[in-house]
Amino acid sequence: MSEIATQEKLPETIPKQENTTIVPGKRSVGKPRIFGKPEEMEARIEEYFDKCEKRTINVFLKDKTEPTVVPSPKIPTIAELAAELGMDRMTFYNYAERDEYIDIIKKARNRILAAMESSMINDDKPKAGIIFVAKNYGYTDAQEITHRADFVLQISGLRQLPTEIVDKVGEIEEATVISEERK
Repeated sequence: MSEIATQEKLPETIPKQENTTIVPGKRSVGKPRIFGKPEEMEARIEEYFDKCEKRTINVFLKDKTEPTVVPSPKIPTIAELAAELGMDRMTFYNYAERDEYIDIIKKARNRILAAMESSMINDDKPKAGIIFVAKNYGYTDAQEITHRADFVLQISGLRQLPTEIVDKVGEIEEATVISEERK
């Protein structure tokens, strides 16, 4: 038979690590936050958007032997932004659960959605990939179809049916009992 090991009592306070907030009486759990202050995260997000907007590519023209630098803004993505911040997508979204970060996360997400919308409308590039990603953000390409059917319900042999059933048929919305041949 094995004995159950008892754990030692944890200390009331835990030594403070960089970028963590210690609440007296509570034990910190998990990995320390990457950003201790919202301003740090906001600055890094701005750097990412600037990098996307200022991206250039080298194009080789027929007449020249040297490449020509051409502006080619990049469509930002949540996954790429999270990677630039040193985290995964879920960690990025988890920051939105904290009051001090929620507006920063919403603003970044809205900028990414605006860039996708602009690309879908203005670019001459194929749209299938962007449309696919947009569907993950709640966009749909569904059509709404309204259909109305009018019908007449005729039951032959009403005199053979119990009165309760005939009365129920008459209670159906917009139903009309055409004939009540009863004796």
